[in-house]
Amino acid sequence: MFHRFKRHHAIQRQSRLTYVVYSAVALLLAAEWILWIAPLLTKMPDHFSYSANILSLDNFYDETTNKFEGEHISKTTFSFEVEAKKHSYLVIKNLFNVRKLSDKPIFSVARLYFINPVTGQHVVVAGEEERSGYLFAPHYASEKPFQYWHINYDAPALMKFVNKEEINGLTVYHYQAHYEADQTANLTNLPGVPDKRGIKTDVNLQLWIEPISGWLIKYQDNTLAYYYDKKTGARLEPWNSFSNRYTQNSVSEKVEQAEKLKWKFLIVDFGIPLIIVMIPFLMMLNSFFKKHYQVLLFPLTNIVTRHRGSILIGLAYSLFAVASIASAYYLFWYKKPPSLFKIGISQWNNNMELQSAVQGFKDGLASFGFKEGKNVQFIIENPNSSAENQIRIIQSFVRDQVDIIFTLTTPGTLVAKGVTDRIPIVFTDVSYPVESGIIHADSSYKTNVVGTLNYISPAEQFFRFDVVFPYTKTLGFVHHKGDPDSEIQYLEYKEMLSRRNIAVVDIPAIDINDINVQLTQQLQSHPFNALFVTCDTLMRDGGGKVAAEFSRTNKIPSFTCDKDSVLHGVMIGYFAELYSIGKLAGIKAALILHGAELDWLHSEAPKQGYLITNEATAKLLGITIPMNELQQANSNE
Repeated sequence: MFHRFKRHHAIQRQSRLTYVVYSAVALLLAAEWILWIAPLLTKMPDHFSYSANILSLDNFYDETTNKFEGEHISKTTFSFEVEAKKHSYLVIKNLFNVRKLSDKPIFSVARLYFINPVTGQHVVVAGEEERSGYLFAPHYASEKPFQYWHINYDAPALMKFVNKEEINGLTVYHYQAHYEADQTANLTNLPGVPDKRGIKTDVNLQLWIEPISGWLIKYQDNTLAYYYDKKTGARLEPWNSFSNRYTQNSVSEKVEQAEKLKWKFLIVDFGIPLIIVMIPFLMMLNSFFKKHYQVLLFPLTNIVTRHRGSILIGLAYSLFAVASIASAYYLFWYKKPPSLFKIGISQWNNNMELQSAVQGFKDGLASFGFKEGKNVQFIIENPNSSAENQIRIIQSFVRDQVDIIFTLTTPGTLVAKGVTDRIPIVFTDVSYPVESGIIHADSSYKTNVVGTLNYISPAEQFFRFDVVFPYTKTLGFVHHKGDPDSEIQYLEYKEMLSRRNIAVVDIPAIDINDINVQLTQQLQSHPFNALFVTCDTLMRDGGGKVAAEFSRTNKIPSFTCDKDSVLHGVMIGYFAELYSIGKLAGIKAALILHGAELDWLHSEAPKQGYLITNEATAKLLGITIPMNELQQANSNE
């Protein structure tokens, strides 16, 4: 009896000693894991790469009129990739490549960064530019400021915490920096730079960071670039007011990447060390329940103690856990297909003609059975002719996962194309979709964009005017400066009329107040005896009325491709009727909802334009409009 008791206590002492040894070993293993193994598993890989698509808006300053010209959209690729691996750092190339939506190059800059792959910090390399701070942000970022270098400005930005936010369900930290940078060295192509003038930028830079991994989810900058005097340093006139921001697709991609990285960091840095430390305790607890209750609480721990059957029991538990997770996903997170198709409509502004195009679009859908409130939900927004507002609207459509986006006008469609390359975009009221970069000239080119054009050839437009007024010697061409459609249209008119020995005077206006100024100046310096009023957004938004009043006051016959301009006093107009091309766009959208691939469809212009005249203006000018000839010309098309 005594020997049995003594033996029992010896076994207990041995068991306790065993668990003490296991615990000590576990602590040593956990420490080694945290200090050596975890940093190797979470460091920046040798093949590290990062890329995002960015929408860029430029608003250049006209030094002759002392006004900003208006927003122009372009697309930018923002990327990082490893150029070389050194003993203690990676050489990472950062590229900022700006192009028009037609892929024509605008601006490109590349810089090399020397980064510690474990911490993500810049390191000092002899003979290279000295930088401090982080490639993106520190791991386990806090509310403390940190230093960041952005490729556009190549100057240190002290990023200060703003708030916590959620992006696509992911918690991110929002940081901001206001600072100044000199870009003279990068912009030597500008007039007077770098001999007499330099370029400085007032930068408002914002970053959204996943705090555990330090991963960059998105950035946005709003910047004013201005000239300064190289001798005195005095600030001169602006050069450009621009902004950059990630597309919604890139934001979604970065959120997915950050989610994976976050859990990798948590598991490697905390999960595995915790499991290592907990194994001796679980073994002891498992042994107690096995001895007293014949129950195995943690069968996987018996791998260490070589208990038979533990692997099979652990596998069964694992399968049960997977089944439970799958059931929870189906019950709580799985989203059923929507009962309604969602279509996002951004109509650009409140112009009545654009509203008629929207109604035509709805009627085209309805003719194929897609009716509002029955099986279609329309989300209608109005950016009020602002590219900034349009970006926000299209990004909201992407977040809402609409089935189709309907856009109007060239600038509105360019923004939509820049924001998403996944959701089908149907457009209307675009004259030159190929030349402006909306669609590709090659019909086999894969795209998410299709639509209807408001294009009427210059030859057809001028022919109607020539029937009424066959005395044109010099044609004034008034339009919105920087508008891609009207600038292409100007080149078409110039080429066409040169064959008839008719000169074309370019009259670009920045805004409504500038129209009269430009018309007056050009009439004095380059007299014209006929005037063409374009159908771009400025002319539709009241510019056509100003041009019409000018032509009537100066007794200059005029014509246009805009209906409202004729109603305001332009003598004759030949144009694409927006309700009709909107309806045709609606039919294309209906075919997409029925399952048609965009490759099967094609963008098209109306087969015939619409003619309208202003008899009061013709009478004021002493011109008789030969309606029989005009009507016959229409019927012969």
